[in-house]
Amino acid sequence: MGCCSTTGIGKKQVINVCDGAIIGFVTDIEFDMCDGKITAIIVGDCSALGFSKGESVRVPWCKIKCIGEDTILVEIVVDECRCSCRDDDKKKKKGFLK
Repeated sequence: MGCCSTTGIGKKQVINVCDGAIIGFVTDIEFDMCDGKITAIIVGDCSALGFSKGESVRVPWCKIKCIGEDTILVEIVVDECRCSCRDDDKKKKKGFLK
């Protein structure tokens, strides 16, 4: 798939090849600290104005079919990949600060 910076990957639109739907843009990257390999991308559900609606989709790296100049094509069932990553992070931070 070649090389790409994290800044570059975040500017790419993610599209599901199963139904042609635009999922959003990459908001985070999940990686294995032991191997140093990317395990998944987190895609924020963005409106037309680019503001996140707060819901994210976790796309396992194996589900990425193609990374192009402007888009990333994935093959997933979106409802099975929805996550509330931001909510989980907030809960962890609250617990940590107490």
